[in-house]
Amino acid sequence: MDKARTVAEVKDDIRSRVGHRAPFLHADNAEAEEALAQINTFEGEAWAVAWNALGARWEDRANAAEKAGDRAQAKEAYLKSYGYYGIARHPFPSTPGKRHGYAKTREMFLAASKYFDIPVERVSIPFQDKAIVGHLRLPKKLPAPMIMHWGGIDNWKEERHSFAESFVKEGWGCFVMDSPGTGECSVLAGPDAHQVHTAALDYLLKRPEVDADKIAVVGASFGGHWSTKLAHLAPDRLRAAVNWGGGIHHFFSAPVAGAVAPRRLVSLRFDRSARQPLRQENLRRIVRRDACVVAARPRLARQTLRAVADRQRQRRQAGAAGRLLSAA
Repeated sequence: MDKARTVAEVKDDIRSRVGHRAPFLHADNAEAEEALAQINTFEGEAWAVAWNALGARWEDRANAAEKAGDRAQAKEAYLKSYGYYGIARHPFPSTPGKRHGYAKTREMFLAASKYFDIPVERVSIPFQDKAIVGHLRLPKKLPAPMIMHWGGIDNWKEERHSFAESFVKEGWGCFVMDSPGTGECSVLAGPDAHQVHTAALDYLLKRPEVDADKIAVVGASFGGHWSTKLAHLAPDRLRAAVNWGGGIHHFFSAPVAGAVAPRRLVSLRFDRSARQPLRQENLRRIVRRDACVVAARPRLARQTLRAVADRQRQRRQAGAAGRLLSAA
C-alpha cells in the first residue's frame, strides 16, 4: 500500500485543482489559500469550518447584490457561495459543519439558478412514500430532446451544473438527479435502486415539454453503472445510454454482467495520451440500436448522442425511400 500523503502534499494537490477540477471549480486561488492556512488536519469538522466561512462571505455579497438589483453580481456571488459550501460538505456530510455546508450548497445553487438564462425547476416526484428530487431545465424550443443525468458517489446533482449547462446550451433538455445513496436520493444503492431512475423516466415521459422519442441517460463515474442497467431495463424507452467512466466487465458481479447482453454494450476506447477524440464517422459506424455506450469524455458523450440521433434519422430516411420504391 502506498504511504499516506502528508498534509502539505494534500494541500499542494488541492492547489492544482482550484478553478479546474471538482469540487474546486468555483474557488479562487487567494481565498483557497485562506482556507488551507486554517487547516492542519483533514478531519471533517476542521475542513468544514474553513470552507463554510468562505461560503458565508459570498452569501452575504450575493444578498447585498440582490438587494441592489445587480443581477450579474448576484448570480456570480451565489455561484461562488455554492461552490465553497460544496467544498465544505465534500466528500460526504458526515459532521454538523459538513451537513450545514450541504444544506447551504442546495440553497445557494437554487438562489443562483434564478439568474440562469435557462432556469432550473426543482422537481419533486412522489416515490414509495418519499420523493425523488431533481433539477429540470428546458430549452426554448419545445418539445425538447431530454438527457437524464447523474454523477457518481461524491459528485452530486448540484455539482453537475457545468455539465447540465453544456447540455442545455446545445438544445437538449436536462434532468439532473442524485444517484442512489447520495445527495437527496431517497434510496440507498442496492439491487433495486434503479427504480428511482425508472420512476423519473416515467415522470419525464408524461411532461408535454419533453420529446418522448428522444430521451437519453448519461451517468458519470459510478453513475455509469445505473446508465448501463437502464440500457438493459428500458431499451424501448431510451434513445441512448452513456456510461461515462463507470465500471464495466470485472467491476460488475457475475449476475449483473450476465444480464447485460453484449450487443447492448459498446466500449468506445479513448487514447488519453494522444488526446485525440474519436472521429464522428467512427461513432456512426459503431453505434447500434439500443447500445449502451461507455464514453470517457464530456465531448465524446455529446458526440455519441448526436451519432445515435444521426443513425436513427438515416434509418427513417432509408425506410421512407424503401416504401416509395415499393409503391412505385
